[in-house]
Amino acid sequence: MGQRAVGSSRIAPEFGIQEAGFYRSERYLGEPGRWTNGAAALKVPLDREHPPRLLGIEIIVPGRDGAELQVLANGVALWRGRIPADSWSKTFELENVPLKDELLIELRSDASSRKRRLGIMVRGVRLMAGAASFEGVVLGAEPVLGFDESGFYAAEQFEGAPRRWTNGAATLTVPLDPRNLPRAIEIETVAPGRDGARLRVLANGVELWDQRIPADLWSKSFTLDQVPMGDELVIDIESDTFTPAQVYEGSTDERALGVAVRAIRL
Repeated sequence: MGQRAVGSSRIAPEFGIQEAGFYRSERYLGEPGRWTNGAAALKVPLDREHPPRLLGIEIIVPGRDGAELQVLANGVALWRGRIPADSWSKTFELENVPLKDELLIELRSDASSRKRRLGIMVRGVRLMAGAASFEGVVLGAEPVLGFDESGFYAAEQFEGAPRRWTNGAATLTVPLDPRNLPRAIEIETVAPGRDGARLRVLANGVELWDQRIPADLWSKSFTLDQVPMGDELVIDIESDTFTPAQVYEGSTDERALGVAVRAIRL
């Protein structure tokens, strides 16, 4: 098993995978996804000779307050806690999960009940044989399964390309192979308004940049020679924020927005 996508509207529900608690595929903020009813489950048949090692989940939580979420795999709790509104993704190791002929993935969450009982929107569920590789992957603009992140809003289209706003304190965690470590990082962002924003970039706690960047498109490459490397690289992007509804006449967007990330490359 290399990677297997399940539960995602990016592909049709796979033959042979049993599921419950999902609504039909639909689009949210321009991207496909599937709402749960608050108690969704996927039962995935496994190959005993090639069991998965990682489970990646990408979801969207509506509203302002986020949601309580539980993730279970064959009855083993992988996650239990409150997740923020908008985009959220995380990768879980399955080393403590008993794996035989099938894997039961359960997603339990808060749910609203207006016309439909809606829990979370699932953008993707993926089983992986090993850690994701950063090579050739553009991070930041969209969630990428296998890379944990926080502090990003849902992806939006800007001039035909995806981008994501941060909330002023975004973090991206990249799993590393000690035999193939990155040497540099390139970041491409867009700062709002006329005055730009103050931006701070850290890699594993080492400050790479702390200066004001101009409005509109900005990009810069940083060497990672002085950054201690282990099993992962934690990239922090901190910045000023603004609220569109307080700045632009007619806007109803009450989010606290930092910078819009176009790309992060290693």
